[in-house]
Amino acid sequence: MKTAVDSNILLDIHLANAGWDERSYAALRKCKADGALAICPVVFAECSFAFERAQELSHFLDRLGVIAEDFSSDSLFAGGHAFASYRRRGGPRQRILPDFLIGAHAATQAERLLTRDHGFARQYFRGLKIIEP
Repeated sequence: MKTAVDSNILLDIHLANAGWDERSYAALRKCKADGALAICPVVFAECSFAFERAQELSHFLDRLGVIAEDFSSDSLFAGGHAFASYRRRGGPRQRILPDFLIGAHAATQAERLLTRDHGFARQYFRGLKIIEP
């Protein structure tokens, strides 16, 4: 079973986010025991600010057993449509397209999403299993 991992989980672990780091790491280990861990390019970009070089981020991901993979056409299409639906419903600009791309990647290229930001993913990617730390 493949688990897509959101940036908030990885940043909790890397930055030792008090109150979340241990829970996020435990949830990540549990998901890894069930199968592969993957991130999309948006998560890689969102995590980049916490590292000096891309190689450091790649090494961090390797140590955790997380693979970085490209978007499929299906996930990009689903993300764009979910974002358009959100905006048509009057969704404020609190959510931006990258959030929807992360959810779409999980929905189309994995079986579940490990995140602390569960509300919108449940609403716009029905059927996507959400794992929370």
